[in-house]
Amino acid sequence: MRKPKGREERIAKGYEKPIIIMLMILVAALGFIIPLLAHVVPGRHAVSYQVGQLADEDIFARSDFTFIDEVETEQQRKAAERAIYPIASLNLRQTALSYNRLDIYTKLLLSGDERRESNIYTFLGSENLVDRRNVLQRLFLLSDSELTYYLETVNETASMVLSHGLMESSSY
Repeated sequence: MRKPKGREERIAKGYEKPIIIMLMILVAALGFIIPLLAHVVPGRHAVSYQVGQLADEDIFARSDFTFIDEVETEQQRKAAERAIYPIASLNLRQTALSYNRLDIYTKLLLSGDERRESNIYTFLGSENLVDRRNVLQRLFLLSDSELTYYLETVNETASMVLSHGLMESSSY
């Protein structure tokens, strides 16, 4: 014998499908919401980490940030600056001309000729050089040994400078 279906049973059967659908949507929504709650709850961010310590979980920044290490940046900038050598062109003609002028100047100063002064001033005039500080007048007052020492020093210094060559100032 079958029992006749009552009104209550028919009402319950009519709501079964919508209740199942609603429960499925609720379960799916909770599946998305529960993992997000870990990032919303303020108590979870109270963990402090030490330098060098590995984190137990991934940490995400709430916003972008920029850190500029000014000391290290300046050191690297200076190192890069020192690594760049100046671009200069060697002027061989001017270097050779300076060697030649120095040689003539030395020979004229060491000559025992009585026309030594006039020869030196003639040489300076031909090279468009002017003794603005009266260096020659002071050199003529030196003894022969002092003058020889002075010229050796000048020649050695000039050789050190000219061995690197003269550069055009426009190439710097």
